[in-house]
Parts: sequence; structure tokens; C-alpha cells
Amino acid sequence: MTKAEWETTIQAKAASLDHGIREYTMSPWRFAQKPFHIIDNIYYVGTQYVSCYLIDTGEGLILIDAGFYQTAYQIVNNIYTLGFDPKNIKKLLLTHAHFDHCGGAGAIRDVSGCEIYLSRDDLFFLTERRDLIYHEDEVPEFPVDHFYSDDTPVVLGNTVIRTVATPGHTPGTTSMFYTIRHGGRVLTGATHGGIGLNGISRGELQCNRLPLSLQDRYIASLKQLLAVHVDVCLPSHNKHAPYFLAAAERDCRPESFIDETQWPAMLRSMLTQAEDLAASGV
Repeated sequence: MTKAEWETTIQAKAASLDHGIREYTMSPWRFAQKPFHIIDNIYYVGTQYVSCYLIDTGEGLILIDAGFYQTAYQIVNNIYTLGFDPKNIKKLLLTHAHFDHCGGAGAIRDVSGCEIYLSRDDLFFLTERRDLIYHEDEVPEFPVDHFYSDDTPVVLGNTVIRTVATPGHTPGTTSMFYTIRHGGRVLTGATHGGIGLNGISRGELQCNRLPLSLQDRYIASLKQLLAVHVDVCLPSHNKHAPYFLAAAERDCRPESFIDETQWPAMLRSMLTQAEDLAASGV
């Protein structure tokens, strides 16, 4: 693409994103998603837009992401619907500090008293740069109890979650890797913590006073993750892996979510777009 074409594309995507977000926050009930069991001890409790995953560790629940503030009630209701008690959420793991992923964190903590995890590199979003959360007035303040370390997994009960710093979408975007047991096999599941290109164009980084190096770091992290074999791709937004909700709507069998082609396909698609964006100089 030429620079002019990229500018037009980015502007159109931004307008579409803003329009979609207004719909999600003003009429959240329109985008409710029926919760479902995915595989092993992992369940889907998010909406049609933002993914939230519940993990039953045998010694309490882990929740991955909290969605919008306006959809926190849906997450709580989905957890109840699956037969779990939201009060048993022990750990809330946030992939990054944008309002569609962390907006409901305070409400989830109020319900459960859970500990909240975030990357240290995104903490300043919640303190001195709340404007970077986007729609920060829709994210009630909440404390962060723990920071991720690539060398120290998150452990609870029978579950070990390996976290990997994958900066780009935000400085502290963090991806999650899960060990999955199914049918006598040991599989790997993964969630890329923030694969969207919004926020990493040169113009957006300059406007937000963020380092231009985030663009290169995003590309490098995608290449790093492409080297990891993943059997079950658990997207942070369903649109990034369309197979996911389609599998749930089709038959929702655990086997439907086992597809080693989905993870590299998702990453390669975004890598191509990111490299084109970087080359455009926009």
C-alpha cells in the first residue's frame, strides 16, 4: 500500500472502531454471548466482542480479562450460568490496560476480592496516563496486586499459566500460554494479549507520546510467537480467529477447538499488515 492508502485505511478503521465501541458500551446487551465449555478446565465467559476466559483450577477460579465496565454484569452472569460462583475468582489476569479489557476489573474485584495482575509496563496507563486507557472515564480505578514476569508463571491449584511480554499494542501487552489435557494428550493453548494494529502507527505513537520502537517490538514479538506450537488458539477478540465462535456455535465439542493452523494463521496475517504499516511510514 502507498502511504496515502494506509492513512485512509487507518482513518476508516478508527472510525469503525469508535462507532462499534459506542454500540458495545451503550447497548451491551445486544452483544451478549452464551458462555460455553471450551476444553479441559477452560470456559468462555466473554461477549461477542471481547474474549474473557474462566479457568477452574480446583482451588479457585482464574479469569483472563474483565471486558468493558458495562459488560461486567454479563461476565458475572455467564460464570453463574456455567455453575461456578464468581466469588471464587482468586486471580484476574489482564492482558493489557485498554478499557475494553480492564474496564470491568474493579467490579470483578468487588464481587470476588480477587488479586489483579498486569504488566508493570502498562501500569502508567492507570496512573499518570489514564488517557491511554481510552474512554478512561468508563474505567473505575482499581489496584494492581502483581506484575507479570516471563520467568515466573502464574500458578493456582492444578493450573500453570506462562506469561510472555509481547509489547506493541500497548507497552505491556502480555500473552498467555496454557497446558491443556484432552484425550490422553497434552496440548498447548494460547492467547495473544493484544494483536490489534490500532495504536502502533507512527502517527498514533507520536500523538500518544509513546516510543516509536513499539512498532518494531510488535513485529519482533509476533515473529517470536510464531515459533511456538499452539494447538488451541484462544483469541482476545473473536474477530482475530473467526473459527472460535463458529466452533462454539456449530457443536461446541472440545475437538472443534483443536486446530494447530489457527495460531500461525492469525499471527502471520497481523505480521504482514504490521510490516506493511511500518514500511508505509504512516
